Amino acid sequence: MKDEMVCLEPFDWRYSTAIVGLRKYLEWLGTEEPELIITEDTLEYNRKYLNKSEFLKFAEYYFKDDMHHIEIENKLKEKNPTEDQINIVNEKMKANTILKNKFKKIKFDGHNQDEIQNIIDQNREEIICETFRNKNNLYKNYCNPNQLFKDKQECCRLNGYYIDMPKKGKSISYAFDKSNYVGNDIPEFDFIPFAFSGCREKFFINDNVDLNRLQKTNNQWTRTVKSQMEEAKQKNERVNTKRIFIDCLIEAKDFLQSDIEIIVKKPERAYFETLYLRKESLEILKNMESYYKAFCFSIKISDDYWINILNEVFDAVVNFTLLDY
Repeated sequence: MKDEMVCLEPFDWRYSTAIVGLRKYLEWLGTEEPELIITEDTLEYNRKYLNKSEFLKFAEYYFKDDMHHIEIENKLKEKNPTEDQINIVNEKMKANTILKNKFKKIKFDGHNQDEIQNIIDQNREEIICETFRNKNNLYKNYCNPNQLFKDKQECCRLNGYYIDMPKKGKSISYAFDKSNYVGNDIPEFDFIPFAFSGCREKFFINDNVDLNRLQKTNNQWTRTVKSQMEEAKQKNERVNTKRIFIDCLIEAKDFLQSDIEIIVKKPERAYFETLYLRKESLEILKNMESYYKAFCFSIKISDDYWINILNEVFDAVVNFTLLDY
């Protein structure tokens, strides 16, 4: 990328998420003024930092728990691996298409650690890229995988926004004139996956009154998710994303002072959902702090249908609906 200062503003949630993700990346790189300038309303940075190799290193660091090759490397450090550890390595070597291709002629026997490590080292960038691009809860969850590292496109690369322009561009344009179509795409949208946090459901809190508050709110949400996931893992309990989310909102009550927009992304849905949390709803959640966990259970209606009580209560609080039924 050429040496050029680019200014981003949080026009809508897509730009807000891109700014939060990009800021995490730039701070990880150690970027400082004058190459990175952040005000209440804008983030200005030098585009030379949009580097594919550095991006992939950051993706490996940030999503290390989703990178199968990292778990392989951790197991390879065992001097005397057990049979279970050997089986885990062999399973991970077939965890996705890129790893199957790289390890199709080799199997871990407990003694060939160096050979396997060399294959990972020689192909690390490609392994990270394909894992990040195609894993259902990573880039593929948010954007069209074929658009990763592309320059500005005719249409937005995000799921639910992207269309096949040669086939459908004319039909969705005003008066069937493709020149009227405005796609609003920027390469910085590739950083959107780094802005969302959660378990199966991913959330982004668009508290964009100013960029520092936006970053603070979502950083707290990320920390809350991480700590509660670790706590659940130690207790061998299932992680309840909605419960973690409510905890985060309650913890953030001191600086969530206005109505806020929350963006939700579920892997089974090819679009983003928008949730508007009013100040009145936030007050109700604050008052529920001491007892809302009593709603953390589900009721079985039939073999294929369960009602998640916490989800029902949360939706009622957000939408001011009754729970009489």
